[in-house]
Amino acid sequence: MHTSSIHLTSGHAASALCPVCGGSEIRISTSIEVHYDVVFEATARDFLVVDEVLGDAMWDADTPAACPRCRWRGTVGDLRRSREALPGYVC
Repeated sequence: MHTSSIHLTSGHAASALCPVCGGSEIRISTSIEVHYDVVFEATARDFLVVDEVLGDAMWDADTPAACPRCRWRGTVGDLRRSREALPGYVC
């Protein structure tokens, strides 16, 4: 399984996301749909991919989320609710 990371650039401060340990990094588990165009390669006796199209990866309130630091597990909705409970929260 391929995972990717997004690193903050200057001007973007990390803030607490995990509702348990306050960790600033959360893993959101989502999937992406891939469409393949294939042909049958007779000499290899297998399919050969000639093109692929990647769909969009999206998440909603029910998408699983986890903290790699303390192993908290919940949903994106849980994260949003915990952020909204912070003093001074502005949408």
